[in-house]
Amino acid sequence: MPGSPASTASMSLILAQARPDRPPGRGAGGGGADQAADLPNLRLLEMGDALLGLDGRLVAAAMERYRDYGRDNPEHVRFMRLAGRGREVAHLETR
Repeated sequence: MPGSPASTASMSLILAQARPDRPPGRGAGGGGADQAADLPNLRLLEMGDALLGLDGRLVAAAMERYRDYGRDNPEHVRFMRLAGRGREVAHLETR
């Protein structure tokens, strides 16, 4: 579904701005990344994290989601690399 990673990233940023009392990364896309569409766009998160002064906390939360998703879906890690989203999964090994 085109646009979903950008939408998930945008919602994460909106929630981080509206609810600074909540841990970054909680809320958008549910509690965990069940589908590739639930994985937010890393570049959007990096820009928003910097603009909101979150000191990398939102990006770190996203990296945890990528890690968890990649562990459970190694075939999708290869697909994400082929689809141009390699930075998001560069820290993961494919099996």
